[in-house]
This record gives sequence, C-alpha cells and structure tokens, in this order.
Amino acid sequence: TMSPGPLRIVSARHDRSFSVVPGHKSRLHADELDAICLALEDDDGTVVELDLSDRRLGDADVEVLSGPLCQCRTVRILNLKNNNMTYDGMSTFLMRSTEGGQNEATSPFLQIVEELNVGWNDVLDRGIVSLSMALREATELRRLFVNNAALSDEAVASISDMLKCIHVEQLHLRHNSVGSDGAALLSEALNDDGSLTHLLLGWNDIGVSGIEFICDSILRQNQDQALRLLDVDGNDLGSDGAAAVSLLLRDNSSLSSIWLASNNIGDLGIDSLSDSLCHSSTLLTLDLENNGITAEGGALLAVALRHNSTLEKLWLGHNSIGDEGVECIADALQANTGIKELSLRYCSITSSGGTMLAASLSFCHVDTLWLGGNLLEDSGIASLADALCVNTSLRLLCLEGTGITDAGASDILEALEENATIATILLGCNDVGDKGVLAMIYHACLQNSITTEWEATEKDYMYYIKRNEHEKEIRLPEDELF
Repeated sequence: TMSPGPLRIVSARHDRSFSVVPGHKSRLHADELDAICLALEDDDGTVVELDLSDRRLGDADVEVLSGPLCQCRTVRILNLKNNNMTYDGMSTFLMRSTEGGQNEATSPFLQIVEELNVGWNDVLDRGIVSLSMALREATELRRLFVNNAALSDEAVASISDMLKCIHVEQLHLRHNSVGSDGAALLSEALNDDGSLTHLLLGWNDIGVSGIEFICDSILRQNQDQALRLLDVDGNDLGSDGAAAVSLLLRDNSSLSSIWLASNNIGDLGIDSLSDSLCHSSTLLTLDLENNGITAEGGALLAVALRHNSTLEKLWLGHNSIGDEGVECIADALQANTGIKELSLRYCSITSSGGTMLAASLSFCHVDTLWLGGNLLEDSGIASLADALCVNTSLRLLCLEGTGITDAGASDILEALEENATIATILLGCNDVGDKGVLAMIYHACLQNSITTEWEATEKDYMYYIKRNEHEKEIRLPEDELF
C-alpha cells in the first residue's frame, strides 16, 4: 500500500500544507478539515487544487466540506479518491453542487472545475448516475476519474450522455464492470464529440465485441479530433480482440498509445499486431505485458521493430519470451532507432539472454531498460557492465531481483567509472551485502543525473506509475538501494 503523502492544498501563490505522519494513511483530523473549510471560504483566489485522496473521509466529513467547497470560485482540481464516501455523501455533495447563487443555475464549483476524481469510493451505480447528470453543467471539466466504482453498463450510459454535453478530454474508468454494451455506448460518445483524447477502460469486461465497437468508432473519427490513448488492459480480448486492434493500427493515424496488457493475446494475436506495426507511423507506446507471448511472438515483434521507426515505448514484461525471443529482439534493436523504453521484466531471461542484450546496447538508442525478475546472475551482469562502459543512451536500468551478488555490484561500479550518462540503476531484491558499493553506485548515478540534467519526472517513470494504481509514488534510486 502506497503512502498517501502530505495532504495538499495547492495555491496559485503558495502551498498550504497540512502535515501528516509519513508512511501512514492518516485520517483527516477535525482541525484540519476546519482549516480547509476556512481556506475555501476565504475565496481569495489562491486555492486551485484540493487533494483529499486516501484520507478516510466519511459522509459526515463530505457534508462539512461540501458547503464551502461548492461555493468556492477557485478550486479547479478536486481529488476525493479512495475515501469512505457512500451514496449518501455523494448525494450531499451533489445537492450543494447544484445549488446556484444569485442569477446562477449551478454552484461556482461546477462552473470552473477542470479535474474531478471520485474513484475508489462506495457510491454505487446510482451515485455515479446522479454525478453524471450534475456534471452535464460542468462546462470546464476536462478530466474525470471514476476508477474502481463498481460501474455497470447503466452508469456508463449516464456517463456517455454526459460526454455528449461537455468536452471531457480524459475519462478514467479502470477496474469496473463495464461490458460490451457499455463499450458500445462509449463508442457512440466518441462519434458525437471529438474532444475525448484519453479513454482508460483497463480491467473491465468489454470482450471482443466491445473492442470492435470502440475500434470501429475510432476509425470513423476525424483524425484531427480523435483518441490518442486507449487503455483496454485486462478485458479478455484474446487473439480476436488483438486482430480488431491491428486493423485499427493499420488505418488510424491518431492513436499514440495502446495498453493491451493481460488479455491472453498469445503469439497468434502478436502475429496480427506485428504486421500492423510494420506499417504504423504514429503509435508511440504499446503495452503487451502478461499476454502469453513466447519466443515465437518475440521473433514476430522483432520483425516489426526492424520496419517500425516511430514506436518509442514497448512493454513486454511477464511473458515467456526467454533467451531465444530476446536474441531476436536484441538483433532488431541494433537496426531500430525509435525504441527509447523497453520492458522485459520477468521474461524468463537468463545470463545468456543478458549477454545478447548487452551486445545490442552498443548500437541501440534505448534510454530506459527494465530487466527485473530475470535470473541474469553475475555473469549476465558482467556483460551488461561491459556494455555500460561504451553506452551513452541509457538513463535508467532496472536490475531488481536479477540474482546480483557483491561481484556483480562491483562490476556495475567499475562501469560507472566510464559511464557518465546513466542516472538511475534500480538494484532492489538482490543479494548484495556490501552497502558501501551500493552507496557508491547511488552517488555515481546521482552525479550523472546532475551532469545530464536527467530528472525523475512522471514522464520518465510513466511505466512504473502505470503499474501503481494509486499513481502517487515516484521511486528514486536511494529507495531501491537502502
């Protein structure tokens, strides 16, 4: 469970922070809630973001907060994720939200809010239906998060109607119960309004027919106003669903990111996708993690990498690609100039596969490489360390749980005497007993990060953040070493 961090009230002029004990999900105290209400009632134009996620807010707390919040004319971002709010709390909040002032049909909050997160609460379908109806008046809303809210297709129908009234750009509906009918309803909204750029439906149940509805809708969109990111992780798409996505890739020129993890696509689905990848010139990110891909699928993807020069991020973790598949990918990387981030975590790679990858590091342009969970051992690490001596592109290398001992850590430290560009090496879950060597590796990377101006930004850690449902933590090298 991730630490929620300090509660934030972000101001246009300064930060107003209410500290909590780090590492604990601290309940919001009454005096803190009172202070927040006073800040909102002050209405001096400073409070623009209110982050109350992971604070165990109950319906009574929401009732106290709703009055001053809904009459505040400055809060544009509100995060109520992962609290104890039920339908009753949602009803109170919505009642206050729809209370307009003098000559106003709705509250000031609904008139200006740009981002709203109510996910991971127990507000039920009817709570989301009521919310969607109220948000039809929120003309400035651009990002809506309703993850893990047990949504059924009935609630999705209301959300779809809402999308036809306002110009939402990002819709996050991960971890719900959206089926093929819900996907069809969302597809209609895609056709009616070209403002939606991010649709996140990971871990629902849309199935093959659902993805076909969505792909057909995207293909009918105006390419200047079309979806950029499609997340359908964990939707039981299989190879037939992958075939639908491959047709989309071949003919669409707007999508830049597709997340297809945990869909049991298999090598048959990869065959369809790799063929389309050879012709795609706009896709930048492709997530194929945990899809039953073997060495055969790895070889098919390697063919695509030889022809595709625009794909930048390829995530293949938790597939049984093995040394044979990695050999094909490593060879392809030597001819590929586009891939910047590659994940091969838990891909059954041994020291032999590590040596093959090391050989490609002298030629490829990869700056972020995830190899955790593969038994590379010190012999494979030695090859990678040799490659680091001449490589100038890598900025982040993940070697968590790869069987490294003191000998392998020493090889990495020696490589850092030659390498002045790698800024982060993750070495957690290994058998390195020499903490002094780890400390020197950390400080060498830190110096490189300063020299190269490489910062641990959300963009750099996009892969890790995507895997973190709480989307809060950025892991720095020191967290992994000690």
